[in-house]
Amino acid sequence: MKDEQLFLNVDDPSIEHWGGHWVSASEMLLELHYDIGQLKRVRTFLQNFEPLLLAAGTEPLKGFAKPSIHSRQSTSKFNTEELRTIFNSMRISGELLDVKLVPLIPSLGDSDTEQSFLAHRSFLAACIPHVRAGAEGWKNSQEIQFPGSATGAKALLGAFSI
Repeated sequence: MKDEQLFLNVDDPSIEHWGGHWVSASEMLLELHYDIGQLKRVRTFLQNFEPLLLAAGTEPLKGFAKPSIHSRQSTSKFNTEELRTIFNSMRISGELLDVKLVPLIPSLGDSDTEQSFLAHRSFLAACIPHVRAGAEGWKNSQEIQFPGSATGAKALLGAFSI
């Protein structure tokens, strides 16, 4: 049973795809903070099931003091990668998008629909300092024009997963 891929190792099963996230007890290591090689950290969804994981054969990380459940939860709340994943899922599904990025330089070969991009204003401001610095004039604006191209906006959206 230790090698059967029985566990859905994700942070939030309601927003993440399940494919490729089924793991066995022997593939996970409790208290590991990042995946390394074949070993996977126990993601948020499974953290409350530690006794079950131990009974199934998941090993604890040896040589380190176990953090309290409170410190584990607060670390998870502010995990940047998890937050980016959530915002990206929301962007892809069109949830709570409140600003349209419109590049001033058109990109060759892109259609009109590919020339602007919907995003989350607060996430843009949190990730990009010069966006935050210029955000005062955008309080009521639904559209932000920027001195760049659609190709640059695509790179930005990909790099910051907004």
